[in-house]
Amino acid sequence: MNPTAPERPPPSRLRLRRILPALLVVWITLLGVVLRPGLRAQLPGGRVGGPWSIEFRDPADNHLMSVLKGNRGNFIPGGEVQMATAEVQSFDRAGRTNLIVFATNCAYNLNTKVVRSADALRVQSGDGRLILLGRGFSWWQTNSLILISNDVRTTVQRVSTATNPPLVVESRRLEARLDSNVVEFLDAVKVRDPEMDLDCGRLVVRRGPEGDLDDIRALGGVHILNHRDGSTLEAEEAWYRTDAGGEWVELSGQPRWNDGSRSAEARWFLLDRAANRFQAVGDARILLPRSFRGLAALGAAGDGTSAAATAEQGMVELLAGLVTLQLPPTNGPVREVTARTNVVIRLPAEGIEGHAEEAEYRPDGVVRLRGTPSWTWGDRSGSGDLIEFSTNETFRIEGHAFLRLPVEGLESVLPGGPPGAGDAPLTLTNTFVEVRSEFVDYRDQWIRFGDSVQARCARGVELLGTLSSRELLVAYRNRVEGVTARGDVQVEQSPTTGTDGRVIARTLAAEELTATLAPDGRLRELTAPGSVAGTQTTQRPDRSRPEEGRLLCEDLHAWLAPDTNRVDRLEATGGVRATLDTRMAWGDRADYAAGDGLLRLSGSPLVLLPEGRVLGADELTLHPETGRVGGRGRFRTYWRPDSFDTNALRVLNAPHPGDHP
Repeated sequence: MNPTAPERPPPSRLRLRRILPALLVVWITLLGVVLRPGLRAQLPGGRVGGPWSIEFRDPADNHLMSVLKGNRGNFIPGGEVQMATAEVQSFDRAGRTNLIVFATNCAYNLNTKVVRSADALRVQSGDGRLILLGRGFSWWQTNSLILISNDVRTTVQRVSTATNPPLVVESRRLEARLDSNVVEFLDAVKVRDPEMDLDCGRLVVRRGPEGDLDDIRALGGVHILNHRDGSTLEAEEAWYRTDAGGEWVELSGQPRWNDGSRSAEARWFLLDRAANRFQAVGDARILLPRSFRGLAALGAAGDGTSAAATAEQGMVELLAGLVTLQLPPTNGPVREVTARTNVVIRLPAEGIEGHAEEAEYRPDGVVRLRGTPSWTWGDRSGSGDLIEFSTNETFRIEGHAFLRLPVEGLESVLPGGPPGAGDAPLTLTNTFVEVRSEFVDYRDQWIRFGDSVQARCARGVELLGTLSSRELLVAYRNRVEGVTARGDVQVEQSPTTGTDGRVIARTLAAEELTATLAPDGRLRELTAPGSVAGTQTTQRPDRSRPEEGRLLCEDLHAWLAPDTNRVDRLEATGGVRATLDTRMAWGDRADYAAGDGLLRLSGSPLVLLPEGRVLGADELTLHPETGRVGGRGRFRTYWRPDSFDTNALRVLNAPHPGDHP
């Protein structure tokens, strides 16, 4: 899978600032200029049967602000003025037309200072790009409140091209207050735009002291559809605001975003437009297509599925108290993601789950978990001071690193296995290996444990064995292919009871130990170069004292039988010394074959027994089980006088009796 960083979240596209600027200018201009209560003009008395007009000029400089026109007028005693038609034109200081307002059957009560009409109202900008329609309106001159009671529809045509669909705002009602510079669209509000659709119960727009839109709120069942990517956003409230400190978009009331393949939810969303930063606050949950494969590479062999085969499957779920996304200057991938407080990362399809107090995603595709981080994958787990994994199938644990893995596929190379002759079969149920080190690094299909490695293998609460070294390397290509321990390697197998009642414990010490596995997971070869020391202690049920066996050499190479996982052939070279209880053997080389069970020594071999010694042969043989000694070629024997008659003949198994000196 080609890793893809999560794209910029939907609130960055909440272009609420672009929805209503022109509309607010229309209403503030209309209310502030055309209907200013401080402006008065002398209205004609009685009835006006033809066209008429009244000019409103600014008292300060006498420039024309607006003109009220009509065809007929009727002034009713009691203080009401009825106008069959009315048109208001407002102008800027250059004399250009700003707005044109059309209304019919208007009535103005001079006592209550209220203008009413049940007919249609039309407001149009001077350039024709903005049109507002409604049916039935009232205006209270005393508190500067105006209401449009039915079928409010506003269209705004963009400057760029007249062929693009306009922005349309519809609602059942409209309410505006001149003194607060606030316009409200009420009931079943719909905003339709080529880029997005917005539906809500109430839309409130406020103009600041400097004339800018500093506050826009969508309230009640907010639903936003983004036409670019098909994503939807739902919330109880969407709030755009500006002040001296910056510009923000906030969504509250359990906001939820979804584009079909990704989703996000929290108690509220906050977009800091100046800092280009988006935050999901309180019980945040973000669901994204899976892209981080570092942890997925470890354990792919557990279910027989490679990481590459599963890379395109499943999702990544991010849970946290706070999730912060650093957005790019323009549309594109998110630059950085930070999650804090009770962070949980899940890959549900694979059962992977990570926990931390802080998680960080960077543009280079690296995810870092801090604050007592840990992860689990079924029966696998890990922890440390820092867990880091990336989209290029790597991961790293730093500081007090810990990994716990099932023994399946590792039983032949870990302390406690494989069983030797006469041992009981090793049961793998509930058997795990735990490794502690200063760091764990996985890359290029190698797992590296570094600096003071301590490994233990246990079945339930039963300790099977331990391993310690300075460094531990595991070749992992969808399965364990080999293991190498370096630097003061110490392996200890806990005592185990065989089927014949023998209790056996083993140890191995070397500067380096390498185990190679066959494709079926069984141990194929074992190599230990440099100062090898192995021991075996056997307690037989018919003896009171245990037997002690020891092997010393410079290099050890063993091959295991493919069907039993037991030693089939062994080579030891360089100062070989073998001890079996009271028997000792020396040579430059020792070879063992499971076929006849004999240990063959060559290169000035010597066997030392309680009864005497055998030396000078081309090859000496020693049977570890029976203690019998044999030789090839001329050799010499020396026996204690008091033991020859009773023991010497028993221990000698010379294949060439004529060669005895």
